[in-house]
Amino acid sequence: MPRQFPEQQVSFQEIDEVKRPTCPWLDEMDAPCRYWRVDGEPFPQAAPYVVMKGGAPTAAPFLVSPDRRSVVYLDRTSRRMVHQHAETRIDLSGPLADPDVPEVSISEHGRYVTLTKNDTRVIDTRSRSEIVLPGALKVLEVNSAGVVVTTASRLVAHDHHGKELLSIPIPSTLLESHTAFLKPDGSRLVVISDDGDLVDTYDLATRKRIHRVRPRLPDGDLIESGTGWSGKGPFQICRDADEEERRDFFLDLATGKTRYVKNGLPDGYRPADQ
Repeated sequence: MPRQFPEQQVSFQEIDEVKRPTCPWLDEMDAPCRYWRVDGEPFPQAAPYVVMKGGAPTAAPFLVSPDRRSVVYLDRTSRRMVHQHAETRIDLSGPLADPDVPEVSISEHGRYVTLTKNDTRVIDTRSRSEIVLPGALKVLEVNSAGVVVTTASRLVAHDHHGKELLSIPIPSTLLESHTAFLKPDGSRLVVISDDGDLVDTYDLATRKRIHRVRPRLPDGDLIESGTGWSGKGPFQICRDADEEERRDFFLDLATGKTRYVKNGLPDGYRPADQ
């Protein structure tokens, strides 16, 4: 049997590297693979695995915010979903049986967390307030401006008070091929569909589509995935999600032109209205 878990609670200021548990079976002996590791050290308060009905053990939710300063996980002892920032822990749910553990998303600075199971709860970890989005089956984006979800037949953007900003009908057979990005100032929504072949931009003030392009990378290939708005302003996409292989490009949402990103804006790049 594996050695006992460490019992101390671990805190952090900023997370660099996370390694997931890799040995879910009880007769495996390598103790470090029995828990999450943060920057090389055990993170024992996080549950390593959940077991769904009729399935093998899978890694429990463990999600780090994009700014690397917050994390959401299933607590190993209480079985509650927990938000942790440095040493501050906030319970996001009551005790959960494994089949009831939700899917999780977290905003860019860790303030907003979504828990999706049958419907979607959006929790403000600063004010401790929350809204419920009935019928929301999947979260595509959550950030400081709001949350974008899919229902059985629509893609819907909401603000953090639950107000609907935009609703787009989409055939249920095509929903899985859509990704969405909400501009942090709440002015634009970008929807990527057809496996990267089509990019639509919506103005949320008018609720109208203002651009539709079929972009290509400089070598003519389809774009692979969006990453959202860069710190410099333009919308950004990437070729490969693997950090070692990844290459980033700016996408002009009005024209579909792309340019490789290298230490800032490419020479000669003049973005249109983004």
